[in-house]
Amino acid sequence: MLQSMRDQPGTQREYETIYILRPEATSEQLQQVNGRIRDVIEQAQGKLLRVENWGKRKLAYEIEKHHKGIYLYWRYLAPPALVAEVERNLRLMDLVIRFLSVKIDADVNPDARPTDVTGETFVAAAETRLDEEDYYLGRATDDDEGEGEGEGEEGEDEEDVDVVAPPRKRAAASEAATDDEASGQGAAAPGADAARGEGEAE
Repeated sequence: MLQSMRDQPGTQREYETIYILRPEATSEQLQQVNGRIRDVIEQAQGKLLRVENWGKRKLAYEIEKHHKGIYLYWRYLAPPALVAEVERNLRLMDLVIRFLSVKIDADVNPDARPTDVTGETFVAAAETRLDEEDYYLGRATDDDEGEGEGEGEEGEDEEDVDVVAPPRKRAAASEAATDDEASGQGAAAPGADAARGEGEAE
């Protein structure tokens, strides 16, 4: 992809993208979504820096009759136009109910930024696990069966917090490349970095 004339030659911008999947999504479905987004980034000469599964969390308000969602966090280097392509793919996937992208740095030398993404960590980002409520109510899925009692303990951190930003006006996809900001569908998550973004729900 072409580099913006405002960027230094040989550099890329650093972005964060957070997307929320339907709470009933399986590990296999997470693998498919994550694999598709990884392919989009890598085929456009982007560089993955981090991919994390933040687990199932309670939403601040109901989205498509869902009260919870599975949060995925991505950090990557990319030219501006790539963010719009990432979000176009997310928008086409029924499992994705919200997403948000934020530019966090510019003129980054890709060779100077190590990646935390390995085959093992990428596979781990697709693992589903029960939250505290599902664990104690016995709502185990095929992916969750036999994972042990530790899953219940892990869910203790999932309190009733606002993890989805209220709706705001959506920015056009072209503004992601020209105005140094990526558009989204209003997904926000706990963490200062994500809180800096703006996006809007459909």
